[in-house]
Amino acid sequence: MVDSRFFSAAGPVSVAELCDLGGARLRDPSQAARQITSVAPLDAASGQTVAFAVNEKRRDELEATLAG
Repeated sequence: MVDSRFFSAAGPVSVAELCDLGGARLRDPSQAARQITSVAPLDAASGQTVAFAVNEKRRDELEATLAG
């Protein structure tokens, strides 16, 4: 969840909007309307949050995450 002391929540946003903002291609177009509400660590992510890994060391966590 966004810490309101430092950031204001900008969402929810759709997966399609996130792809557009990041210059990414959506692998499954049927997920384009899915709403993302926040950012979370890989191990705490849910279907309504987005998470990312910055290097190969986190590959196992990335594959196991429930992030949307």
